[in-house]
Amino acid sequence: MSKKISELKIRISPEEKSLLIKKASEKQKSETPNISQHVRYLIKSENKIVSDNTEILLSELQNQIRRVGNNINQITRYFHSGFFSESEKEKLISLMENISENVEKGQEQINNLYEGSFTNGNH
Repeated sequence: MSKKISELKIRISPEEKSLLIKKASEKQKSETPNISQHVRYLIKSENKIVSDNTEILLSELQNQIRRVGNNINQITRYFHSGFFSESEKEKLISLMENISENVEKGQEQINNLYEGSFTNGNH
């Protein structure tokens, strides 16, 4: 570990300061966070910093994906009830596989955003 001998002074708004303290508190699970430690973490971290709005949108997208899953489960129940002809069942299976693949891809992309796999310019 290198010695921390360089000092950096920056000017930020009171709102930015509050947000920095809040984020550091959440990350460190402490009411009195070490701001220097948090800034070093942000500098070294490969994690993407996701804005609050982005997190809300991602949460909403995850909820919609869950709803799609619920709809698929309902269709599956109808499928097994004898409601569909054999040709309709084949078409339905193909469509459900396609939906399932797309839902999985969407969930992977959401997970990648949370894990910081995308660069800051891609949000």
